Amino acid sequence: MMHVLPWFAGIVACAIAAWHDLSTRKVPNWLTLPLMGAAPILVLGTGWRASVIACVIVVCALFIGAQLHAIGLLGGGDLKLLAGVAPLCGYPACINMLLYTAIAGGLLAAVIAVARREHSVFKSVFSHAAVSISTGRLGTAVATQSDARMPYALAILIGFSVAALAQSAAPFLRILR
Repeated sequence: MMHVLPWFAGIVACAIAAWHDLSTRKVPNWLTLPLMGAAPILVLGTGWRASVIACVIVVCALFIGAQLHAIGLLGGGDLKLLAGVAPLCGYPACINMLLYTAIAGGLLAAVIAVARREHSVFKSVFSHAAVSISTGRLGTAVATQSDARMPYALAILIGFSVAALAQSAAPFLRILR
C-alpha cells in the first residue's frame, strides 16, 4: 500500500499546479518547494535506495531544468514542479514521465497555436529547429512573450498520469522498462 502514496501525491500536486497555472499562469512555490523536499521521504516506503535515488533525481531535474529555463524553454515554476514530481516516479519511470510530458507539451502547444490561429508559430518552430539542427546549437526559445506562454503544468499532469498508468494498469505504455 505504501508504494501508491508517491503516485497519489504526485497526481494531486500536478492537478493543483495545473489549476493554478491555468488560472494565473504561475505554479506556486508553496506547492513545489515542499514537494521537492518531501519526495525522498514519500518514496522511503519502497526502500532507502529509492530515497537516495529520489535525491539524485531532484538534483538532476533542477540542473537540467535550470538549463532549459536559462534559454527560455521552461518556466521556473514548471522546472520546480518537474523536480518535485519526477522523483516520485522512481528510476527509470521518471524518464518515461519526462518523455510523456514532452510529448504532451508538444501536443498542447500545437492545440493552443491552432486555437489561437497562430499558424506562423509552426513556421517559426520549424525554421528554429532547422537552424538548431544545422548549426548543432540550441538557440533561444521561439516564444518569449508572457502571453504566448502555455500552461505547462497541464502537460506535466498528463505526463505524470500516463507514467502512473504505465506503472500500474497499462504496462504496455512503458518506453523504458
